[in-house]
Amino acid sequence: MDERALGVASQIAENALIGFLQADLDLSFTMLQSAALTSDPEIVRNTLDKARSAVLVIRQLQGRIRNPKASKIIRDRADELERELSALSPPES
Repeated sequence: MDERALGVASQIAENALIGFLQADLDLSFTMLQSAALTSDPEIVRNTLDKARSAVLVIRQLQGRIRNPKASKIIRDRADELERELSALSPPES
C-alpha cells in the first residue's frame, strides 16, 4: 500500500472511530434519560453501570483521534456525560 492510500485508509478508520464514539455517547445520554424517568432502583443501577462502562471505553479510545477539533468534541461530551452520571448516581453509603 502506498503512502497516499495508507493516509486515506487511516482517515477512513479515524472517521469510523469518531462516528462510533459519537453513537456511543448518544446512546449513553439516552440511557441516562431513561434512568431519570424510572423509579425502579435496579433498572437505574444497571443503566448507570452501563453508562459508566461506556465512558471508560470512550476515554480509552478518544486518545486515538488525531483531529484536534473532533477530539475536543468527544472529550467535552464525555465530560458532560460524566457530570450527568454523577448527578444521577445515588450517594455512596
